Amino acid sequence: MREKNRLVVPVNLEAESSLLGGLIRYPDAIARVQGLSPEAFYQPHHAEVFRSLQRLFAAGHPIEAIAVSVEMQSHGVEISLEDIESLSSSAPGPASVRMLATSVMDCHRLRQLMEAGREIGELAMTPGYNSAEQIDKAQMLLAKLETVRSRHEPKSITESIVDYLDVLQDLSDGKNPAIR
Repeated sequence: MREKNRLVVPVNLEAESSLLGGLIRYPDAIARVQGLSPEAFYQPHHAEVFRSLQRLFAAGHPIEAIAVSVEMQSHGVEISLEDIESLSSSAPGPASVRMLATSVMDCHRLRQLMEAGREIGELAMTPGYNSAEQIDKAQMLLAKLETVRSRHEPKSITESIVDYLDVLQDLSDGKNPAIR
C-alpha cells in the first residue's frame, strides 16, 4: 500500500527573511518586486517589515535597519532593531531578490488556492442552492485566482481588456475560465 504524502501549509520562511534582508541591504532592489504585497508573507512580522519598506521607499526615505525599526514603531508595531539587523545579516545578493520574491508569492498563491478550495467545499455543502449556481460561484473563485496571477505580469491595456472579455465570454458560455 502506498503511503500518502504528508500535507503541509505552503510557506518558505527562509525565503521571506532572506528577501527582506536583501531589500534592506540593497534598497534599490525593491523596484524589482513591485507586484509583491505584504499579504504574501506568511509570518506577520515579515509582512509588517515589508509594509514598512514600502512606505519608506514610497516616501523617498533611506531603507536601513534603524529606519525600518522607527517606521514600524511609529505604526505601533514592536520589533527589535536586532531582529531587523538579523534579516540583513543573511541577505543574498541583489540578483536573488526576484527569485526569492517569486518563491514567497508562489507560497502565497498556494495558500490562496487552499482557501478557495475550502470555500468551494463549503459551497458544495450549503443547502438550498442548485449545483449550477454553486459551480458558477466556484468557477468565479478560481477565475479570481487567475486574475491575481496575471496582474503581476505587465500587459498593455488592450491585451488586458481582450483577456478580460475572453474570461467573461467563457463564463457566459458556461466554461470554466480557470481551466484553459
